[in-house]
Amino acid sequence: MPEDANYVDYLFGPLTYSAWWVVSALFVVLLIAAWIAGVWVWTLPVDVLRGIPVIRTVTFKVLRFKFIRTLNGIERSHRDGLVTTRDAFHDISRVFRLYVRFRTGYQAREMTATDVANSPLSPAALNVLLMAYPGQFNEVDPRTVPAVVDAARTAVATWT
Repeated sequence: MPEDANYVDYLFGPLTYSAWWVVSALFVVLLIAAWIAGVWVWTLPVDVLRGIPVIRTVTFKVLRFKFIRTLNGIERSHRDGLVTTRDAFHDISRVFRLYVRFRTGYQAREMTATDVANSPLSPAALNVLLMAYPGQFNEVDPRTVPAVVDAARTAVATWT
């Protein structure tokens, strides 16, 4: 027996790993897999998300929340005098048309009111666009901005 050997090493075998190490390793692997799946789903285009049943519901709720928040921001900016009435109407139209694009897939940014009226889009979409149109190109009463934002918010909140 070597002189520098410890006699205890010869009496007991090496200790095994605790079961907690295996459980912890599995948890870390599952956490990494969930993170990768989350990043993959998060970066999918809305057109793809619209076709996945479970994710579609979540996507539409997130879209509704974000666009209502953006419309509220437009109304607040106009009320605080940060944007002109004309710019507010342009922003309302732009944001609402983008919402319609994400929600339905129709290129609402390129559609006229007649195109919207002849499409299967919601009548509320036509109503919002008709309310916003005069303010984009003519001088209108600044007090009409909250009414148009409210109509757009209602259309976004009740879109089916």
